[in-house]
Amino acid sequence: MYKFQPMTLTDAKEILTWQYDSPYDFYNIINTDENPAEILNNTIRTNHFYSVYQQKLIGLIELHHNKNTCKLGLGLKPEYTGKGYGETFVREAIAFIQTTYPETTIIELAVATFNERAIKVYERCGFEALDYELMVAHGVLHEFLKMRKILNNI
Repeated sequence: MYKFQPMTLTDAKEILTWQYDSPYDFYNIINTDENPAEILNNTIRTNHFYSVYQQKLIGLIELHHNKNTCKLGLGLKPEYTGKGYGETFVREAIAFIQTTYPETTIIELAVATFNERAIKVYERCGFEALDYELMVAHGVLHEFLKMRKILNNI
């Protein structure tokens, strides 16, 4: 069972140290003086980011809620990726959204198209592919798969 709590500055600083191996290093959070990481901004962090614990910090989620739709971003600590934690992590994030925002009927996310293992996890959790979109990440254009899950709580 995971525990979700508003992200603290201490957690944000720890998350900035997480380094993923290639090709997943795409998900490393960049923090520079010119472009400070969003998780360091107190307003953004406290309104949108949650730390995920299982005795210790193992992940984060980012939520942007608008009416009945919640946009979800997820990140597992590098040492937990590719080891079978993903599906439970995603399912518990969905349950957290349903508890925190009970009016939510749609959860959307975007995943880099090269990240086939994450796409498989999202599909097992009931997300369906919607469309492809080019987005800028770290100053470079990348292709993302937009996915959606319709919740059964309506």
